[in-house]
Amino acid sequence: AARRQSRLKKMPFLGIISRMAHPPASIYYVSCPNHPLPVRWSPSGDPANSLPQAKRHVKVKLLERLRCPDCSGRFGLEDAVGEQGEVKEGNLRCGACGAEYAIVNFIPRLVDDDNYATGFGFQWNIHAQTQVDKFNGTHITRDRFYDCTGWNRDELAGQTIFEVGCGSGRFTQIMLDAGMEVYSLDYSNAVDACLANHGLHPNLHLVQGSVYDAPYDKGGFDRVFCFGVMQHTPDVKR
Repeated sequence: AARRQSRLKKMPFLGIISRMAHPPASIYYVSCPNHPLPVRWSPSGDPANSLPQAKRHVKVKLLERLRCPDCSGRFGLEDAVGEQGEVKEGNLRCGACGAEYAIVNFIPRLVDDDNYATGFGFQWNIHAQTQVDKFNGTHITRDRFYDCTGWNRDELAGQTIFEVGCGSGRFTQIMLDAGMEVYSLDYSNAVDACLANHGLHPNLHLVQGSVYDAPYDKGGFDRVFCFGVMQHTPDVKR
């Protein structure tokens, strides 16, 4: 629904900041010319460290694609706190059904940690670097990736890929090295190990969520990758 605006003020770099009659005056909805995603921001803390950086970089790309797992509605971002050019903490609210999810440690959390994959999360956070080529000094994962997919690395640069079950980021590294835009999902908190291994890479977008309720539009990626995951789910056919 259209919202009544009481005053507008142009700010350098951010585009238009609108102070709304509703909700309360401490909340702002931000619209940037290059990134039209609505962002609700409560200016607590240092604005220079929160909203401007949050609007500049990778999280905006993720939030433009991310959909509510309950109803497939679009999210608005509330109370964003930025660090190193990303949204470190914040709240996602679905504009359609009102469902809310937290962003914790740079990662949207669409499921609870306490689930059937908890053991995997524990495993990958303890042994986070064991299977990652850049840490073990091998090319085992790279060779398996290309041998099993049959993909040509020269064709992957610039493509988007949905990685289902990233774990600690074993295969994530190979996709990033190929120049892909990687949207990685894991049901467990192994996403934290993946973040620790690959850092705030500009082409890496991590989400803790369920493959059964994938939080993206169907057909929204150039490729989908899923190795060693389905056999560990409670309903493989689904």
